[in-house]
This record gives sequence, structure tokens and C-alpha cells, in this order.
Amino acid sequence: MLVGLLGLTLVISCGGGSGGGGGDTTNYTISGKVGTVSARGGRALSDLSVTNIVAIASTNHKYSATLDSDGNFTIKVKSGYPYAVGFYNQTGTTITLLGYLRQDQVDWHSLPLMDPATTTTNLGTIEIDTTSIEAIPSIGLNDLLSNVNMDLATANLYGEIDGMMTQFTNVDVDGNGVFDFLESKAFMLDVIVQIGKSNGLTSGELALMQDQWYENYYAIPNSYQFFFYATEGSGGSDKPAAGTPATLRFPQMVYDMVGNGKTAIAGFTAIGYGWSVSTFEGSSVNSSYVTPEVVPSGSYTYEVSGRANYTFHNIQGSAAVAVGLTENVIYPVMKLTTSEAGKLATVYYKWMIRVGTTTREATLAEIRALIADSDLSEDCFVQTSPTISVETNDGVYHPPIKLARNEGESTIDLSSWNVSVSDITKIVVGYCLSTNLDCRYYFFQ
Repeated sequence: MLVGLLGLTLVISCGGGSGGGGGDTTNYTISGKVGTVSARGGRALSDLSVTNIVAIASTNHKYSATLDSDGNFTIKVKSGYPYAVGFYNQTGTTITLLGYLRQDQVDWHSLPLMDPATTTTNLGTIEIDTTSIEAIPSIGLNDLLSNVNMDLATANLYGEIDGMMTQFTNVDVDGNGVFDFLESKAFMLDVIVQIGKSNGLTSGELALMQDQWYENYYAIPNSYQFFFYATEGSGGSDKPAAGTPATLRFPQMVYDMVGNGKTAIAGFTAIGYGWSVSTFEGSSVNSSYVTPEVVPSGSYTYEVSGRANYTFHNIQGSAAVAVGLTENVIYPVMKLTTSEAGKLATVYYKWMIRVGTTTREATLAEIRALIADSDLSEDCFVQTSPTISVETNDGVYHPPIKLARNEGESTIDLSSWNVSVSDITKIVVGYCLSTNLDCRYYFFQ
């Protein structure tokens, strides 16, 4: 749902192979048995069998397995993240998603293993509907919630943010009939949500948080942006030259803040170990979209000169971060203290959430379910979350510092920055939702 950083840095090392996960130590087991697979119109029976199962973490690490002769499977993964679990048929040069794991009662598109109470989940018998592309497990909801350590209210809240997890069911983005992770390739569609405040302030906010809590507002998503990240070859060595023409095509028209509509954008930038296509076109107005309010669902295609087309199918927009939404958005409120010399000393912060028309402190369960706890050492397009950083008028770079995902009031010592509050132009809290949606939250001088 939410996440973001200024000065985006990517480190990519997406493990491949059967059970591959970037060298991570696995500590959790997902198991089950594939039951019936309903036929989609016109499909040959040979194309309805499940040949591969892949669990993909929100970090974009993949863990794969095959079925035994009775249809049973076991996948070893690393807990701490939600997982999209896809059931695939590979026939010749075609890989087809037959269904992905769903829990309709709480509207889950993924399995939230951020803070599980167990080390294993047996999903039971899984029935796959290839028309809706859903894989429905037989495990009872209460048993599932017990395994993943969630109460029903938190489970429903998580179900409102995890729609974008469906992007990870795309395991052959370049469409060459080979699983991307078996040929040192990784791709990601990233959506960054800009978060505003209900009081509408864009200046004077730092003064309002000096030695007092600045909390007389709630958070409202006000725009979104798209990025396509890719890496091909060892260490991302196989990438187009900077400036290579590229086009991102949306599934429907999107409109920016001044009403300009587009079905595609163009641009290319080489980054880090890989490369990207983004919606940045030199202007925040022309880069940020507000209509439709929910990121469009459907297929997104990236056309890069000299390359195959890259397509993400089955993208689900998340209504939990719809532009203009006034509830169920988790966000920070803050208080600053300074030294006698006017230097920034301490930041106090706490996580808030608005449920219905009530704004309250978020519970520890909500914080752990909604906000990703990640850092760059986890690799594979992972951003550090949550963090705080500042922009100053002297142009000195102050690296983001990690924040905690604690319930209630927390503090962080920022005196090492040696920054005068009067020189700060902007404070940024960057955080990813657990399902890898980016958010950027700003406080202005």
C-alpha cells in the first residue's frame, strides 16, 4: 500500500532455480495438495495440469516446487514477507498461470507470513478455477489466521492493501517460455503513492512539530506514479544503454493533475545493477496521476527498443490507497526537539491509522501487517523501510535512517546529522507497505 524513498537505490540479486531465493536461509514451509483444475474454454486437457508452483515474496525472491505423483507439494520459503503463490502449466514455450492463491473471506491475494506464529502452513486441498485464475485452499480461515498470527480485523485490513501482490504471479515477463528466475532475470512493476494531509498544509509544518506533536490531520493519498525495474544477466550486466527509447502502456487512460490523459508514457534510465522505465518526464504534474483514483487493473506492457516486450498480466489496483481515500491509511505523526544551538536533536514519532471516521494510534499487529520491515541487504529491488531523511538548503546529503515499527511513541537520535532546523526544507518519511506499494510522506519547512 505505502512505501517510498528519495534517491531510489536498488540492489538486485533475485535467486533462481528450484527453491532459489537469492541465497536466503529458508525457515518456513508451505504445503498442500492440488485438487481439481477447472477447464477454461478452448484449453486442451494437457494444458490444465499444474507443472510448477512458485511462491514469490514481496522482495521479488522466488521459491519453486513441483508436485509428486499424488499432487502434493512442499515449498520452503523465508518468513518475514507476504507471498504470492502461483500454480502454473508449462507446455512447450508457453507458461500459463492457472491460478494464484486466494482467500475470499478476507480478500487475500497472498499469504501474509510477516510475523507467523508457526513454521508451517498446510493449505489443504487446493481447487483451481482457471476462469477466475484463483486457487482456493481448503484450510479453514480460523486455522489460517492462527498460523499467520492475525486476528480477523487485521486480516481484513491486510486484504485491503494486498491487491498489488498479484504482479508477482508474472514469472515469464519477457514471454520467452522460460521462468525468468531460471535465466538470471527479474522484473517489477512499482507504484509509488504520494501521501498528503487533510489539513492541506505544505509549509510551516516543521514549526508545528517543534516540542509538540503535529497530529491534527489524517493522511490522504493524492497521486501515484509508475516504475518498471528490470535486471538481466549476471549482476544486471545485460541492459540497454541509457537513453534507449522505451514505452510503458497502461491498461486504460490515466490522467494527471491538470487533466491530461495518457495511455502510454516514454522514457528510459539505466540504474544500479539493472534498468528502469518510469513515468518521470521532467515535471511532477506530468509524472503524477490522479484519475482513475485506483491504479488501473489489467495488463501493463513495456516496449524497449531492441528488446522483447515485457508484459505484466493480472495487475490488481489497491483500493486501500485510492486517490482521495480518507480511511485505512497508516501514516506517521512527529515531534522534534532541538539543541541549544538550534540543531535537530531528537525526533519522536508514532504510527497512526484512520478507521472509518476515527483517527487513532495503530496497533502493533496493524503496523507489522501493513508496513514492511526491510533494508537493502535483502536485495532484489528492495528499499529500506521505514526510514526518515531530510532535504536541506545547503545541498548536503544525509542518508536515510531506519525507523522502528513500534506501537506507541518511539524516538530516534538525529544529532549526528548536525543539521540546523532552519536549514531543513523538507523531512521525508519513506515506507513500503508490506505488499511492496511505495509511499512518500512529506513535512515542509
